[in-house]
This record gives sequence, structure tokens and C-alpha cells, in this order.
Amino acid sequence: MHTLRRFDSAGFRYGLRLTVTEDQIHQLPESVEFLCREFNPVRMQVEPVYQLGRGKDANSAETAAFINAYRAAKECAYHYGQELTSSGARIDILTNHFCGVSQDSFCLSPDGNVSACYEAYAEDGAVSSVFFYGEPSTDGEGYAFDSVKLEHLRHQAVQHRPYCQGCFALWHCAGDCYHKALAANGPGEYSGSARCHITRELIKDQILGQIVHAGGVFWHEPLMEKVP
Repeated sequence: MHTLRRFDSAGFRYGLRLTVTEDQIHQLPESVEFLCREFNPVRMQVEPVYQLGRGKDANSAETAAFINAYRAAKECAYHYGQELTSSGARIDILTNHFCGVSQDSFCLSPDGNVSACYEAYAEDGAVSSVFFYGEPSTDGEGYAFDSVKLEHLRHQAVQHRPYCQGCFALWHCAGDCYHKALAANGPGEYSGSARCHITRELIKDQILGQIVHAGGVFWHEPLMEKVP
């Protein structure tokens, strides 16, 4: 809180990332109201806790209760002129990739090896072998890349995911985070997760909101951003 007040007094632009655990879902609207009342973030991103790492044994927060609490929190933020977002619900974006995993993202681990994912930051992670595709060359010049792994990662664009075809959120969610997908489904064919329902519901809310703002009949206008 001290840091946020210093940011505000300096006129510094910042965003906040809120992770919601299952036992705290009911407090999300109150928490957002407090942040809006006391501070001036540019935007706030809210996510149910991922069942990975420290949260792997936690109760799932990817529930209908989260959707309801998010809707109440978003309404609260709106009254303060603030923006509330969630990573998969991106109606302002048309894209075939959720992040840079399928776009040759280049992330270095502490040991100098190359990962396609910021969340696969250590070589001994449960799914790290999927994301680590390069290492320093033995001659000390540049890097050596595993072309098979790299091609697999490039193939994770959403148009290659059978489960996602036909979903109205296809080009906004873009198949969601591949790291989370592996955690939910394992290495086999993606078959969806509880996050899919959350994403569809929140995008549906955004579509209905645009229709209301357009006069309540229909909505048709260019999207704000198109990502190749």
C-alpha cells in the first residue's frame, strides 16, 4: 500500500494483478472496491489461482462463484471509471496465439537455456521439457536449437486445436495459455478446462455490453486491435 501511494503521488502509471483463491472469491468485489477507492491503477487483471506450483493442491477457483464475483467486481470498477480484465477474455483482440509460445518466444533460464514460456523458467519443472528448445552451443558461439520441439511449439496456434474449433471465443481466447493447458490436460490432445467456461462467459458479457452501448439492437464495429 505504501508503494501504491508513492506511485499515485508521482503520477506513475501502473496495473495490478489479482490472484483469487477459492476461499477468497466472495471478497473479490469488496477488494476491487477498496483498490478503486484508495488507489489509481490504470487497470486491474483478475485471475483464479492456477493449480500449479504453490497452488497445485489448492481447491479450484475456476468456478461459477468466480464468474459471479468477477461480474460484481467489474460493475464496481466501472462505477469508479476503472478497467477490470481477465487474460482469456479479450474481445478487443483477434489473434491465433495467446502468447509468444507459438511465435518463437526466446526466454533464458538462470542456466542460460532457452524456453518458449516465461512460466517454464526452470529445467526441472513438470512440463518444462515441452518448452525448453535451446541451449548454448558447445563452441561458445550462439545457441543450438531443437527443431522438433520448436516445430511442436509453433503448431500450438489455436487453428490447430480441434477442441477449440466452433467456439465463439476462438479468436479472442486463442486457445488460452499452453502452459495451463498442459497442466489441466497433460501432454495429450487438448480437451478443454474449467477456464474455458469462464472465458466464454466473460466474453459473452463483453459482447452484450457492446450491444447495449450500441443502442441495444446489434453491435458491429472494427475491433481495436488485430494481432497477426
